[in-house]
Amino acid sequence: MEPDVVTNTAATATTTTRPTSGPASSTTKVVTPSTADSGDINTGDIEGFDLTTIELNGRELLVAVADDTALRAQGLMGVTSFGDVDAMLFAWEVPTSGSFWMWTVPIPLDVAFFDGAGVLLEVITMAPCVDGQSSDCPRYTPSSSYRFALEDHGGDFSDLPAGATLTLPLSALFQP
Repeated sequence: MEPDVVTNTAATATTTTRPTSGPASSTTKVVTPSTADSGDINTGDIEGFDLTTIELNGRELLVAVADDTALRAQGLMGVTSFGDVDAMLFAWEVPTSGSFWMWTVPIPLDVAFFDGAGVLLEVITMAPCVDGQSSDCPRYTPSSSYRFALEDHGGDFSDLPAGATLTLPLSALFQP
């Protein structure tokens, strides 16, 4: 069986197996960017986030996971290159209704909002906001509460159909 979870313990990478529930897969792969050597995963400018594999409407994506307050606040600020990472997944343990903004994000992004069952609620395209004060940046607020948000390059979600589904390994999120 191939390793499906890679974590960084001090300077040594370790692997463990973690079963998941749900139709997407029976195991989850999580790789911390600090363990990604040049022969492994190129995380571009994305640093300090765990990575996991999810499915968006049946298409497998490698995503950086922002599942705590500090990581969600950092998001894709200053990122110009995703490397091999397809998107960033923002996750909350309970539904939320907060806004997104693009302060110091130099590239346009789409953000797709999903409910707790992984059903697409809405997609919003967001423009970069790198000049001026943070208070000058618009806030992007979905029309209903959500549990997951997925950010990708602007225009990448323009063809997502209504009712598109997000399948993710919840066991890989919110670990103590």
